[in-house]
Amino acid sequence: SKLPQLVAIPLLEVTAASHGEVGDSSSILHGAPVESMMAAPSDWCPNPISTICLRVRGGSMSPLISDGSIVAVDTSQRDQVTLDGKIIIAWHKEMGLTVSRLKRYGSAEVLQPENGDYESVVLNGKQKWKILARVLWWIGKAP
Repeated sequence: SKLPQLVAIPLLEVTAASHGEVGDSSSILHGAPVESMMAAPSDWCPNPISTICLRVRGGSMSPLISDGSIVAVDTSQRDQVTLDGKIIIAWHKEMGLTVSRLKRYGSAEVLQPENGDYESVVLNGKQKWKILARVLWWIGKAP
């Protein structure tokens, strides 16, 4: 049998915060310095050229994604209509990069943390949030 194809994914020196924390301020992911490289099966990366990894800080996505995890994200998937219910990376001028779940309730869109101890954020015109990427998968070291 032939070996699975691997894709090399850069792990960027970038941190996306969970709710209540402030993430890295840059909204330009692909220009960030590369900390190291990761290899993943190609079927985990539908768009290899636009797939990057970054770190997560904070507890609002636990127990699903814990503090210190590395998330792989696809920066070509930014269409809010298709991302309803998906985990995404969003950016805000004051909050920086944030990892959260995008949920639509009627015409309202909300960044909803996994952990109920944290507040959801309603996306409206006044709050200038930008959807940057869809989270594809994540890994973390055992405690």
